[in-house]
Amino acid sequence: MEIRTVRPHEVQDFLRFLDTGMRPESAPTRAWEDFPVILAADNADGLWGMQDARGWAAGLAVLVRTYTTPAGDLPVAGIGSVVTRTDRRGEGLSRRLQETVLGRLAGAGVPLAVLWSDQPEIYAGRGFVSAGWEYHADLVPADLTGLQPPDVEIRPFSAVDALAVGMLYGRHPLRTVREPGDDARLY
Repeated sequence: MEIRTVRPHEVQDFLRFLDTGMRPESAPTRAWEDFPVILAADNADGLWGMQDARGWAAGLAVLVRTYTTPAGDLPVAGIGSVVTRTDRRGEGLSRRLQETVLGRLAGAGVPLAVLWSDQPEIYAGRGFVSAGWEYHADLVPADLTGLQPPDVEIRPFSAVDALAVGMLYGRHPLRTVREPGDDARLY
């Protein structure tokens, strides 16, 4: 099977394949809603897959962004949405796909790749090591009455807040440098 990037006319079908492999049908959101930058239609060159006679057999998404630190900037690849169709698991398709993508990234001068996974042990044999956990907090049901300082209003995020949030993010000394349009997708 050929390993290649997804063609523009294949993006929607490919995203449905990734979504189906990543989450149950009953999930309240789709993968591209939760990961709107890496799974964007205009990131087709970062969507990699393998097809067989039945369609997509394996796929993943990659997005290269600059990571900035006080010591300097570094290109970093984020890899996620690694999926193999259930009837093709155990054949090494994901391994071949990842090796190809990592080789291309190294050839392009990207020295570091970060892979998001709920099962990091699967990727340990490919050179990835656990670097921590990502936590999400849902504050909607929280009662914050009396916890905020005087004269501070706690309210839901609004579209008018996007510029201020983006500026605050941009001041952080350790951050992924966002490209034009990223903030609008994320917020």
